[in-house]
Amino acid sequence: MFPIRQCPMRHFSRRCLSLFSANILFCLLFVCVDEVRSENLPKPTGPVLLEVAGSLENRTAPDGVVFDRDMLWSLGETIIETSTIWTDGVKRFRGVLVSAILEATGAKGAEIDALAHDEYVISIPRAELEQYGVILALEMDGKPLTTRTKGPVWMIYPRDSFPELQEDIYTLRMVWHTKRLTVK
Repeated sequence: MFPIRQCPMRHFSRRCLSLFSANILFCLLFVCVDEVRSENLPKPTGPVLLEVAGSLENRTAPDGVVFDRDMLWSLGETIIETSTIWTDGVKRFRGVLVSAILEATGAKGAEIDALAHDEYVISIPRAELEQYGVILALEMDGKPLTTRTKGPVWMIYPRDSFPELQEDIYTLRMVWHTKRLTVK
């Protein structure tokens, strides 16, 4: 046996201890920074309606930010009156601007993938969402959207306000049953 002061593992143990300590400090710093980033966004208290993931500055969950109905409404509300190919006549949609959601999460990308519950996904330019004031609707004609009425979250473009929004590509981007936005 080696005496302790001559043990070849003595330096290895100190090095491991130093690396372990450094890793612990790094993890604590990361957790503190992560908490600071998310302090303006509350945690959901009701059922989660929307997840936002990807290139974000703010997070409330490991993959991004999760929103319940109250959290979405706290970002402000916008009303769009428009027709769709799935509804009869002009409907009154009430929801939250996608741009407000992206701002609240500190989104840093130029493309947004909108994902529906049935795994339908489409990529949408962020500039387009902001230009047209696209909303994530939570209500139609004063009633909460349900799975039967394309909800609980439905991406709505103001189709009747801009002739170019009558094109098929914009119809494809009106994702119903929206569950996640991924910022790229």
